[in-house]
Amino acid sequence: MTLTFTKKITKSNLGKADMHHCYITIPKRQVDPNNFFGKPNGKKRTIIDKLTGIPFEFTYSQNQSKKNKEHRLSSFLTYFRLVNAQVGDILCVEKLIENVKGKQKVKFYMSIIDNDSYFDNGEDNVELYEGAKKIIIVNKYERSRKARKKCLEYHGYNCKICNILLEDKYGDIASKYIHVHHLTKVADIGKEYIINPIQDLVPICPNCHSMIHKLNPMLSIEELKSRIIENEI
Repeated sequence: MTLTFTKKITKSNLGKADMHHCYITIPKRQVDPNNFFGKPNGKKRTIIDKLTGIPFEFTYSQNQSKKNKEHRLSSFLTYFRLVNAQVGDILCVEKLIENVKGKQKVKFYMSIIDNDSYFDNGEDNVELYEGAKKIIIVNKYERSRKARKKCLEYHGYNCKICNILLEDKYGDIASKYIHVHHLTKVADIGKEYIINPIQDLVPICPNCHSMIHKLNPMLSIEELKSRIIENEI
């Protein structure tokens, strides 16, 4: 089972200075924070970046103001810098619950969904580089926003695995909302490479994206399609 919430990134989320403890509030209209993360006890919660597989720790707490009892995840400054988050991008946080030998296992994943308005308008024949590393605290794998745009212009917004168009199910709130999946995991390449947005990237829905990365090495598109077909028979 997978639970998900999304949060649009604002200037305050990104922080105004190096000492700012960037935080996000958990949208109660989407999920019950206590059910999603447990009691806000000020302890760390580990969330894995889906692109790189790198785990990050965030403090989970609740604002004690009488007027505002919001639940918060704080200390996002490092993560937002590493993924080059911009105002208007969407942070997607997922809780994956599975049973392993009769015991419940829980993992948290997160990813940044680019806002199309931040794509630049370069020449069509510009070579697009993906995976250029910068050493900050951990390796940063840069993602090309232009590559995402070109992928979606060609493939559209239907999931390449289950064929769902999220807007059909959720309405306007899901318009142009989809994950873009690297057919070869960027972290496994470990170096800069020229990406082909049509051949190397495909749009897949959040649920299929979670399942494709559930095993290591990750499943292929066809392997996950076969599992869905087998389960439907």
